[in-house]
Amino acid sequence: MSLWKYIISTPKQAIYADYKKYKDLCNDINNAKINCLNLKISLVIDLAYETDKDLLKKQNGCIIIKSFEKPDAVQKLPGIISVFSNNCEFFNETRCCDKETCSFYNKNAEYFKAKRACRALEKQKRIYWKQKFANAR
Repeated sequence: MSLWKYIISTPKQAIYADYKKYKDLCNDINNAKINCLNLKISLVIDLAYETDKDLLKKQNGCIIIKSFEKPDAVQKLPGIISVFSNNCEFFNETRCCDKETCSFYNKNAEYFKAKRACRALEKQKRIYWKQKFANAR
């Protein structure tokens, strides 16, 4: 139907309740996005300024970040900090890791489960008012 039909045929308390449910859904989406971000951060291994090359080879993580400083010999300044990021060969942004023996497999699976839940909530938000307007009598 339409917005006008919804407004005319629906009691004010029901409209307010629908609006409150919509705001709660928006809050749930924000919480789900924060949860996804925290879970993605848990997939990262930050080696900071580690220089031991053997340690670099032994570290495993879905996303490995290494920071290093290039000294400025000309002006004798502290230098420029560069960040190098490398993903695990099995890590994929669109689906869960296939390597079940990896120590990060459970974290990876949990991240993608949260990501799916977030997408489902966003889909509910997109169609929420459309369903309300269509169900108006």
